[in-house]
Amino acid sequence: YGPGYQIGPGLIGVAAQTFLSRDLNQTALPYLITLSEEFGLSTHLGILEGRDVLYLLRQVPHVFRASAVRVGSRLPAHATSMGRIMLAYMPEAQLRALYDGADLEPATEQTVTTLDDLVAEARAARQAGLAWSHSSYEEGVDSCAAPIFDHSGLVVAAINMTGPETAFAAQGGKRTRIGDALRR
Repeated sequence: YGPGYQIGPGLIGVAAQTFLSRDLNQTALPYLITLSEEFGLSTHLGILEGRDVLYLLRQVPHVFRASAVRVGSRLPAHATSMGRIMLAYMPEAQLRALYDGADLEPATEQTVTTLDDLVAEARAARQAGLAWSHSSYEEGVDSCAAPIFDHSGLVVAAINMTGPETAFAAQGGKRTRIGDALRR
């Protein structure tokens, strides 16, 4: 009625996302704290926004080399374990459409830079139920991520553990325990 502003679908979407994020944060924080304390690694909660992961929560242990990723950071999904695990549960056609014509910038020499490689990594992550990263975003830093499903079975977020590559080494590292803990 006359000039001015009206509430539209965009604002309703932002409001819904805010409530979802708040519920996710409240539910996930105790798990992030427990995992960080148990393993001495940084833990994060993130959601997928387009081709980025938006970091909603971060728990950092009192160790020398903790994650420098801050709450509110946006990182390229193709270069992060949380991004790849959320992309893994997307139908392949939707994943290909999302990245059609996109330049998959390398963060390190280990970052996937082609759509076919991203699809293959997503397929492997979905089969394993985890996405592993070996220096794919930052040299010497590894991570593992697991999906978070809503009541209907859709992936709405991801949780990860991040730290020095030595913690994730197959021999003498915590790799198996990390994967099991994230799956739980």
